Amino acid sequence: MIPSIITVLVVSSVFSFDDFIITRTVSNTSTLGTKLYEGAFEPW
Repeated sequence: MIPSIITVLVVSSVFSFDDFIITRTVSNTSTLGTKLYEGAFEPW
């Protein structure tokens, strides 16, 4: 029972983190494109 609860917590946290990355990527698309062309891309 406990491992299943831990799994649910991990999966939900991963999905919320994915949503955070998606929103950051969508809001920073132009900035990321510019940095990629400049060759100064750094993951955040």
